[in-house]
Amino acid sequence: MSTDHFLIEFLGDVRNPRATGFCLGVESIDAGARVMLRPFAVDYEWTLDTANGIVALAHHPDLVLSFAGDKPENETPLALAMLADSDNQRWNWYAYTPRIVSSRYPTFAIDCPHCEIIANQPLWMYNTAFDCQAWKLTRVDKV
Repeated sequence: MSTDHFLIEFLGDVRNPRATGFCLGVESIDAGARVMLRPFAVDYEWTLDTANGIVALAHHPDLVLSFAGDKPENETPLALAMLADSDNQRWNWYAYTPRIVSSRYPTFAIDCPHCEIIANQPLWMYNTAFDCQAWKLTRVDKV
């Protein structure tokens, strides 16, 4: 697993990506906490394991990005979960750039509802036919 830390910056529409000042964040540092847009902060640094697709909070590596349910559908919420051997926790951030998609279900990506780019906007999974799914990985110095 890479020990590099990344901000996962939200860039909005895949057809016209641009800086928004927001990143992939969480409502709290707990299993079950919703994943949402947040202003950049050290609490929202992530590590990316290219071997198995795990995206974990850098300062809490047992808490990982996950989606609810057996398989994603449009509007499936994203949340933190305890690290487990689950397809819900495996992501692909390189093959479908600028999207971050489920490794098992690559037609579903991390999406910002209705492209409403506001602080604390809960994020969900949505079919890749939609466009508010542009993300950028930015390596940060470890704190």
